Amino acid sequence: MSEVTWILVFYVIGVVAMAIEIVVPGVVMGVIGFLVMCGSIVYAFATHHPVLGAMLVGLTIVFIPLFFVLWKNVFGRVLAFSENEKDFASSKKYGELVGKEGEALSALRPSGTVMIDDKRYQVVTRGEMLDKGTPTRVIEVTGSRIVVRKV
Repeated sequence: MSEVTWILVFYVIGVVAMAIEIVVPGVVMGVIGFLVMCGSIVYAFATHHPVLGAMLVGLTIVFIPLFFVLWKNVFGRVLAFSENEKDFASSKKYGELVGKEGEALSALRPSGTVMIDDKRYQVVTRGEMLDKGTPTRVIEVTGSRIVVRKV
């Protein structure tokens, strides 16, 4: 095979490695792909193929930002979970507990167990420490996190 063919083969191998990085994240394939791409460009200039080297540099200048845009916007949305809890729904519905009163079955430091309507719940306070037997009121529920305060 000619030098030009080897240059193009290694450049394509680098592009493929970076594409694999988009689907299987872990940084290693992306770095290896980038280094192989750069190596093929250096090899193009070293073997007296400056036109091919310049074309590959231009292609790389276009490809690298495109790679990051695709990775962040397209595949990031498809493969990753949303970071906010706006539409979060717990398998257990605790919303009806807001405003109800109970009694601490254990010391809340700041988490522990509270009895509300003859049922045990794992709860937290907003940082205050409550002794066992303290009357409590549910002030907030977010997903399965139940926040109480002293009555």
